[in-house]
Amino acid sequence: MNTEQWKGLAGQIATPAYVFDLDGLRARVRRIRGALEGRAGICYAIKANPFLTGPLMGEADSFELCSPGEVRICERAGAGREQMVVSGVYKEESELEHFFTDGGPLPLFTAESEGQLGLLSDLSGRYGCRMDVLLRLTSGNQFGMDKETVRGILNRRAQYPQLRFLGLQQYGGTQKKTAERITRNLEKFAAFTAELEQQTGWRAECLEFGPGAPVNYFDTDHYPGDEEILQALSACLDNLSFAGRIVFEMGRFLAADCGTYLTRVVDVKENDGQSYCIVDGGIHQLNYYGQALGMRIPEILRLPGESTGTVRPWNICGALCTVNDVLVRGYRAGDMHPGEVLAFCRAGAYGVSEGSALFLSRDLPAVYFYEKEKGLRPVRLRTATDPLNSPAIQ
Repeated sequence: MNTEQWKGLAGQIATPAYVFDLDGLRARVRRIRGALEGRAGICYAIKANPFLTGPLMGEADSFELCSPGEVRICERAGAGREQMVVSGVYKEESELEHFFTDGGPLPLFTAESEGQLGLLSDLSGRYGCRMDVLLRLTSGNQFGMDKETVRGILNRRAQYPQLRFLGLQQYGGTQKKTAERITRNLEKFAAFTAELEQQTGWRAECLEFGPGAPVNYFDTDHYPGDEEILQALSACLDNLSFAGRIVFEMGRFLAADCGTYLTRVVDVKENDGQSYCIVDGGIHQLNYYGQALGMRIPEILRLPGESTGTVRPWNICGALCTVNDVLVRGYRAGDMHPGEVLAFCRAGAYGVSEGSALFLSRDLPAVYFYEKEKGLRPVRLRTATDPLNSPAIQ
């Protein structure tokens, strides 16, 4: 949406708030899908923004779920089990059992360790179910298993008669700096799969790969743009030796652009020659990957947009009682006034769920969806957090 559209909407929004442009979101997914030309599926990692789970039904092929809460969100959004990829470094037996006891089909599970594999094998044996599993390959951290462990499991796969090893999963980290790094990681992943087939006789049917495609958040960012990323992925798919199904797991790359965080100026002041703008939101509600104490400047729209007075650097600070609550330092603008709204762009991924939302017991922001046909509509009202910071049991 452009500035003029935002001017028309700002008066309808109770700040602080998140607004998610669903038309833009769906258009983005379709553009990515068009570039892939049917050669790869799309799995949405809902941790990036759980609110987008429902709107992406019918757009994404599957949904990666890393907690029991994310499973419940996906179920409420109407996802079928065949669309669920139950992942996560910690899987709790009691939370997994409901998949086996309600008589429905099983989702696809990932195994991040030999211990998790044993848990999945025990559950499938106990309930007499055959289960599809992706083995997660580590990228050098606490997630997944190293190559030797994966190779050993596949050599012993007869010990897991209830499990069907469908393929491998790997996520190499976020905000990759070049398209070449993304495609090189995918090529290495596919090459390891071919190596496993030669060494163990096991053939992967599916590779789920998190490319870590970047988002340019700040005025100093120089990550490759969307077209460069998509062209590189397309060319890589053309030359990849793997003959099975490839699924790209995406979160930030899908969600970031559709979201805007709106916060209202409530006070302005000058302290020792520095200009300060106080807003009703703060760092507990807005999280940009790579931000460091407000030193990097994202795209900000001023609503209604008029600016008078001398342009000078402003420190935009939030409502928390901590000196760390600085959203941006050195934002250059003319006079700022109480009542105007600042719209922080590309806030669709992680900001809504990753901040320290309970600090100071301030309300959770409202959440709105926007569609051209349906207009602006609230999907979560401002929600008090003080009950969560008070004893619930006397």
